[in-house]
Amino acid sequence: YKQLSSSLTEAYYVVEDVTKRLSDVVDNLDFDGNRLMQLESRLDLLNTITKKYGGTVDDVLDYFSKISEEYNLLTGNDLSGDDLEVQLKNLEKELVERAGQLSQSRHEL
Repeated sequence: YKQLSSSLTEAYYVVEDVTKRLSDVVDNLDFDGNRLMQLESRLDLLNTITKKYGGTVDDVLDYFSKISEEYNLLTGNDLSGDDLEVQLKNLEKELVERAGQLSQSRHEL
Protein backbone atom coordinates (compact mmCIF):
# COMPACT_ATOMS: atom_id res chain seq x y z
CA TYR A 1 0.00 0.00 0.00
CA LYS A 2 2.91 2.31 0.59
CA GLN A 3 3.87 2.29 -3.12
CA LEU A 4 0.25 2.90 -4.14
CA SER A 5 -0.03 5.75 -1.64
CA SER A 6 3.19 7.26 -2.95
CA SER A 7 1.95 7.00 -6.56
CA LEU A 8 -1.35 8.63 -5.64
CA THR A 9 0.44 11.44 -3.82
CA GLU A 10 2.69 12.00 -6.83
CA ALA A 11 -0.33 11.97 -9.17
CA TYR A 12 -2.08 14.48 -6.90
CA TYR A 13 0.84 16.92 -7.15
CA VAL A 14 1.07 16.45 -10.93
CA VAL A 15 -2.66 17.19 -11.29
CA GLU A 16 -2.29 20.19 -8.98
CA ASP A 17 0.61 21.50 -11.09
CA VAL A 18 -1.36 21.03 -14.32
CA THR A 19 -4.34 22.80 -12.76
CA LYS A 20 -2.13 25.76 -11.82
CA ARG A 21 -0.66 25.94 -15.32
CA LEU A 22 -4.10 25.78 -16.93
CA SER A 23 -5.31 28.50 -14.60
CA ASP A 24 -2.38 30.69 -15.68
CA VAL A 25 -3.20 30.04 -19.35
CA VAL A 26 -6.85 30.98 -18.81
CA ASP A 27 -5.84 34.14 -16.94
CA ASN A 28 -3.65 35.20 -19.88
CA LEU A 29 -6.44 34.79 -22.43
CA ASP A 30 -8.00 38.05 -23.55
CA PHE A 31 -11.71 38.03 -24.25
CA ASP A 32 -13.12 40.91 -26.22
CA GLY A 33 -16.90 40.82 -26.38
CA ASN A 34 -17.05 43.52 -29.04
CA ARG A 35 -14.64 41.64 -31.29
CA LEU A 36 -16.72 38.49 -30.86
CA MET A 37 -19.87 40.38 -31.86
CA GLN A 38 -18.09 41.80 -34.94
CA LEU A 39 -16.92 38.35 -35.99
CA GLU A 40 -20.36 36.81 -35.46
CA SER A 41 -21.96 39.62 -37.47
CA ARG A 42 -19.47 39.12 -40.29
CA LEU A 43 -20.05 35.37 -40.25
CA ASP A 44 -23.82 35.93 -40.45
CA LEU A 45 -23.29 38.24 -43.42
CA LEU A 46 -21.09 35.67 -45.16
CA ASN A 47 -23.70 32.98 -44.56
CA THR A 48 -26.44 35.21 -45.96
CA ILE A 49 -24.39 36.09 -49.03
CA THR A 50 -23.43 32.48 -49.73
CA LYS A 51 -27.08 31.41 -49.49
CA LYS A 52 -28.13 34.19 -51.86
CA TYR A 53 -25.35 34.04 -54.47
CA GLY A 54 -24.03 30.50 -54.32
CA GLY A 55 -23.38 27.56 -52.09
CA THR A 56 -19.74 28.36 -51.37
CA VAL A 57 -17.51 31.37 -50.88
CA ASP A 58 -15.78 30.50 -54.18
CA ASP A 59 -19.16 30.71 -55.96
CA VAL A 60 -19.76 34.11 -54.41
CA LEU A 61 -16.32 35.35 -55.47
CA ASP A 62 -16.91 34.09 -59.02
CA TYR A 63 -20.25 35.90 -59.11
CA PHE A 64 -18.64 39.09 -57.77
CA SER A 65 -15.94 38.92 -60.43
CA LYS A 66 -18.55 38.45 -63.15
CA ILE A 67 -20.76 41.34 -62.08
CA SER A 68 -17.73 43.59 -61.52
CA GLU A 69 -16.67 43.02 -65.12
CA GLU A 70 -20.20 43.74 -66.34
CA TYR A 71 -20.37 46.91 -64.25
CA ASN A 72 -17.02 48.13 -65.55
CA LEU A 73 -18.10 47.50 -69.14
CA LEU A 74 -21.36 49.37 -68.62
CA THR A 75 -19.76 52.34 -66.87
CA GLY A 76 -16.60 52.49 -68.96
CA ASN A 77 -14.43 51.72 -65.96
CA ASP A 78 -12.77 48.77 -67.63
CA LEU A 79 -9.35 50.43 -67.60
CA SER A 80 -6.85 49.58 -64.89
CA GLY A 81 -5.00 52.22 -62.88
CA ASP A 82 -1.91 51.84 -65.08
CA ASP A 83 -3.99 52.20 -68.24
CA LEU A 84 -5.58 55.35 -66.84
CA GLU A 85 -2.14 56.84 -66.07
CA VAL A 86 -0.95 56.14 -69.62
CA GLN A 87 -4.12 57.68 -71.01
CA LEU A 88 -3.65 60.76 -68.79
CA LYS A 89 -0.04 61.21 -69.93
CA ASN A 90 -1.11 60.96 -73.57
CA LEU A 91 -3.80 63.57 -73.00
CA GLU A 92 -1.29 65.87 -71.27
CA LYS A 93 1.10 65.47 -74.21
CA GLU A 94 -1.69 66.27 -76.67
CA LEU A 95 -2.68 69.31 -74.60
CA VAL A 96 0.89 70.66 -74.67
CA GLU A 97 1.10 70.13 -78.44
CA ARG A 98 -2.20 71.90 -79.08
CA ALA A 99 -1.24 74.75 -76.75
CA GLY A 100 1.98 75.14 -78.75
CA GLN A 101 0.03 75.19 -82.01
CA LEU A 102 -2.38 77.77 -80.61
CA SER A 103 0.51 79.94 -79.42
CA GLN A 104 2.20 79.71 -82.82
CA SER A 105 -1.07 80.63 -84.58
CA ARG A 106 -1.45 83.69 -82.36
CA HIS A 107 2.11 84.84 -83.10
CA GLU A 108 1.46 84.54 -86.84
CA LEU A 109 -1.53 86.87 -86.56
